[in-house]
Amino acid sequence: MSDGAKILAVVYGETEIPESMAFAGGSASVHYPIKLILYAVMIGERRVLIDAGCDTMPGFTVRGFVPPAVALERAGLPPERVTDVILTHAHHDHIDGVRHFPNARIHIQRQEAEAGKEYLPQGARVHTFEEGCVVAGCLAVRRIGGHTPGSCVVELEQHGVRTVFCGDECYLQECLARRIPTGASCDAAVSRAFVEQYGSGGYRLLLSHDPGVVTGWID
Repeated sequence: MSDGAKILAVVYGETEIPESMAFAGGSASVHYPIKLILYAVMIGERRVLIDAGCDTMPGFTVRGFVPPAVALERAGLPPERVTDVILTHAHHDHIDGVRHFPNARIHIQRQEAEAGKEYLPQGARVHTFEEGCVVAGCLAVRRIGGHTPGSCVVELEQHGVRTVFCGDECYLQECLARRIPTGASCDAAVSRAFVEQYGSGGYRLLLSHDPGVVTGWID
């Protein structure tokens, strides 16, 4: 555990997803607004990025788009200062931008590394794991496997607060409040167990596409 970790949220675009993607059993004709978000955790001299964002969003109309590396620099974190990138899974919108962080060590679950190998820069320092690992002494990466076979969350506990970076295990806070799993799951039972556990309280949940998030420091 670290008493000094600071969390920065960086929004780099906005779009919409169909309800059928957001919620199991949802309608394909109803759409929900979402944001494209990066989270950076500052721990001593370490600058740990949770996912790398994307430079393109094929099939989506994105408003207010800024390339994620540019958005980070504008928020005070130059790409070359990023020491670690934790990739929660290998979908394009989470892994495409990893090439912009040349000094970072990349942490990714083994199956996801294989699925996203074309995105991983040649010569990059890549650390793979099976069920989990610890980064920078206090960020616990844990495989869930609901969204994709090796998809992960990242947990940070400090000052009595249990913060969870959820990746795409759910898209909206409403998923958790209503205990309805995402409609974009490879394992529906695991996704349901996730929202039931983490929606029960006791956690601060940071979602990669939460429409209520704005760029800035998270207390």
